[in-house]
Amino acid sequence: MRYRVVFLGTGTADNEERCQSAYALVDPQESFLLFDAGSGLETLKQIVRAGLEPTMLRGIFLTHRHWDHAAGLLPLLLWLRLRHAEIAARVTVHGSPETMRAMEEMHRLSGHRGQFAFREVGTGQSVSPWNGVLVESIAVEHITGSLGYRVRLPGSVLVLSGDTAPAETLADAARAADILIHEASFDRAQESKAADLRHTTAEQAGALARRVGVKRLILTHLVPDRLIPQDRLRTEAEAAFGGPVDLAEDLWSLELPG
Repeated sequence: MRYRVVFLGTGTADNEERCQSAYALVDPQESFLLFDAGSGLETLKQIVRAGLEPTMLRGIFLTHRHWDHAAGLLPLLLWLRLRHAEIAARVTVHGSPETMRAMEEMHRLSGHRGQFAFREVGTGQSVSPWNGVLVESIAVEHITGSLGYRVRLPGSVLVLSGDTAPAETLADAARAADILIHEASFDRAQESKAADLRHTTAEQAGALARRVGVKRLILTHLVPDRLIPQDRLRTEAEAAFGGPVDLAEDLWSLELPG
């Protein structure tokens, strides 16, 4: 068995066709890390639908505090605490100081009992959740405190952009990466809107990936197909990347090289 990524949620905040941003990095023993937590209890349901065991959760890494990436955190932790208190006690949530403060305040305002482990990570800081695996935070260009992550695994490198405008810090981290999972919230015609909202177009993601020699590009954080056809995003990204580009789907399980 290899490491794999399970795409639990691949939609934008306004996408009723998909779940919101959450990705499970699964090790060969089927324990997993969660990158972003989607919204509500839907992420827990997606974990179960994907055939993962929630008690095998070993850590959480948040990219930023927007609700479509982080509002599923506390429902998931509360479920773990109610059903498996010993598991909840050893799950550490990682994120920027801004994100961790927001999660702690949300927990306080909820009135629920119990304490959870929130760990602040600074830009460029690395965490080793498993032997031979290193998760490094990357400053990206969205709201204050937004992070991407570079994950070094035995035999491969995976990079997750989180929400961001095209960022040189991310480009540097993704250089020669085996897989780049990059947001693509807009098409070429909406490049100005993407810039205003600090997001990336599919074409921009493709150009960045090509420039730094990414081996495989996967687009995520997608709007409903009725607003921007997925084929258009793929076509624009592939033209800029110079090769095939994947569009993520909810519950897609992807084995990593190595």
